[in-house]
Amino acid sequence: MIKNRFLISFLIQLIHGDNVRDKDFLNNILFDRELSEEQVKLLNSQIRKFLSIRALKLDGIQYQLYLDDNKRPYFTKDTLVYGTEYSEEVVDNIAKEGLIASEFNGIPKVDENYYCVTFKKVSSDVLISSPGKNFVIDDKMPFGKINDRIAFVVNPSSKIGGLLYYDLMDSKFDLRADVKGIIGRQKQRNLSSSALLVGVPKNCISGIVLGDRLLLEDKIINKLERLFPLAYIVSSSGEVIRDRSNKIVVEDFDRVSFSSAKRGTELKLMKIDNKNLEEENKKLKRDFKKIINSIKDNTSYYNQAKIYRELGYNVPKGLLKNLTKEEIRSLDM
Repeated sequence: MIKNRFLISFLIQLIHGDNVRDKDFLNNILFDRELSEEQVKLLNSQIRKFLSIRALKLDGIQYQLYLDDNKRPYFTKDTLVYGTEYSEEVVDNIAKEGLIASEFNGIPKVDENYYCVTFKKVSSDVLISSPGKNFVIDDKMPFGKINDRIAFVVNPSSKIGGLLYYDLMDSKFDLRADVKGIIGRQKQRNLSSSALLVGVPKNCISGIVLGDRLLLEDKIINKLERLFPLAYIVSSSGEVIRDRSNKIVVEDFDRVSFSSAKRGTELKLMKIDNKNLEEENKKLKRDFKKIINSIKDNTSYYNQAKIYRELGYNVPKGLLKNLTKEEIRSLDM
């Protein structure tokens, strides 16, 4: 086994050139495990691919937003999707280096897929607005209920195929000795997930999917457009906010499409608020009815009428029949 204290210098020696950014990237790596020489070589090879692809200007297919015949956006087979709660810090970190394993930011891994980024993998073409059995989502994704989550999308284009090849959840790696000890237990592997060794750089991010609540914040949209200028942006309901791959789009169109998506979200929230208010009113009416029934059972007719008057309600006719003329006069009726 190669001891941890030698790993960083070992990797830096294997990466050629004097690129300061590359060296900074390597110096941030946390090595909290002992790896075999074969595992270090595997990691080094993937880092080389990562740094090489990071320096490329990728073609338009990497940023393609796929639309069906009804102009509805969809994910193609083998698309990778990474979901997380939105925060300024998370977005800034992804905009700096891309979707990388936590160890490359000096953070220990919480699961067992060491030096990997775990994505959800699309098994067959599926509409963004209607993920189903072809795309198994989890509670980190912006799909489904209105929320403030965000997902980053990676199209499986040929130019980054060498980087995507090392999905350590793929069965082709089951017997590879250099993979054992990096990937978690065999039972964690499934067709709906992908564990990419190292991860993917920022320029591989094809698109962004927003939870509906994020559409209410103009500054969030502006920030994402600035940090990810080539990526498409859509809502989890399938509304296109920015798309450069299917048509020539002027900025005015971007603003119109964003305003439309934002208004749609506001209407959804109004419906939810109205439904919640309606339920609350029903509950208040039930509670008030219980109080009135309790008053009827435990209070004289006169005191019942007095309570109605003090609450600003008319005294029911059935109750008035049980009051004397003097009691009615005292109630200013």
